[in-house]
Amino acid sequence: TYYLTGANGTSAPLPPPLPAIADMRLWLDGTDVSSMTLDGSNGVSTWIDKSGSGNSAVQASSVNRPVYTASVINGNGAVAWDGSDKSVTIPSAAQFISDSPWTLVILFKADVSATFQGLLQMRTVSDTPPRGFGLGFSNNFNYKDLYFGNYGTEIDSLKVTIPGTTTGWHYLVLRHTASGPSSVSVRIDGIDITPTTNPANASNQVDTIGNDDNGPYSGYLMHEIFYGQSVSGSDLVNLEAFLEAEIA
Repeated sequence: TYYLTGANGTSAPLPPPLPAIADMRLWLDGTDVSSMTLDGSNGVSTWIDKSGSGNSAVQASSVNRPVYTASVINGNGAVAWDGSDKSVTIPSAAQFISDSPWTLVILFKADVSATFQGLLQMRTVSDTPPRGFGLGFSNNFNYKDLYFGNYGTEIDSLKVTIPGTTTGWHYLVLRHTASGPSSVSVRIDGIDITPTTNPANASNQVDTIGNDDNGPYSGYLMHEIFYGQSVSGSDLVNLEAFLEAEIA
């Protein structure tokens, strides 16, 4: 455990760092402004992938850029979407769309006043039919629905109800544990959530964060992380401890 010592000699434990977990393929860190290229209005034109995999997110159009906002919670910054046509795009989703195990992690705070909001969309274009998934919010059950739209056989089309306060900060860990669309587990705020089937379909967007055909996102995104494995055991415990400390 590391400690930060103040001027008065008192010390407090530092929050845990993001644990080193094998096969990280994407890390968009909304707390690290040095990982972003901003325009004069703090619009994010490039959001550098800190995993080292080269999957940086970009937005060439200044009017469509989400905005970096400092000190949103606990002194941490985050990237903000305002419910209009804002998004960033990852150049290729091919390595994220697989029947092999993988884990998607998102730390977010959504303004769920809109009927439907698309948080992210990843799909292939080379497969026939395309494969992939979308993630967003619907207004079923008092806006507490997260929906997972599907393409092909990647995952089933699912929905889960967010526990607790809908409009607060939440962290989602979506794990694809094995081959097959039913092999998906969902954890929200460290709690296993049993998903139910959902008729929603994914949109036609490709590799897009913050918008899809279901509507634009409104809220904050602090972290998006992707691993090419199903994270479990002590790695999962340490990962969720890091996410919890970011917003505690």
